[in-house]
Amino acid sequence: MSDVAATATAEGIRPGRPPPSPRRYPLVGHLPWLLSAGDGAFTSMMAARNVFPEGLFRIELPNHSPTFVFTASLCAELCDETRFHKNVSGPLALLRDVAADGLFTAHHNEPAWAPAHKLL
Repeated sequence: MSDVAATATAEGIRPGRPPPSPRRYPLVGHLPWLLSAGDGAFTSMMAARNVFPEGLFRIELPNHSPTFVFTASLCAELCDETRFHKNVSGPLALLRDVAADGLFTAHHNEPAWAPAHKLL
């Protein structure tokens, strides 16, 4: 078990802190950890349940840093749409001037957004 995982397990999940992660290697991030199991990345992910009992962990790859959640309670919390608000900013705000209010360009409280969101 890595030092980060041990600290996170002892303290639990604390808001404002990054999720725990396995030992990171320079330049390649967590790629060696993913490939350490003989069966590939899937086996490493399944083994993470024992290393990170709090239900989430983050890995760093050369161009990407995904966070994985694997407990039902955390998944339910993340999927609770009443706790989140759609934000139209950056390039989508500029596109809104041309495309009006569609699935990606409508604001959270606009009527055009809800039917498209439910369809997906």
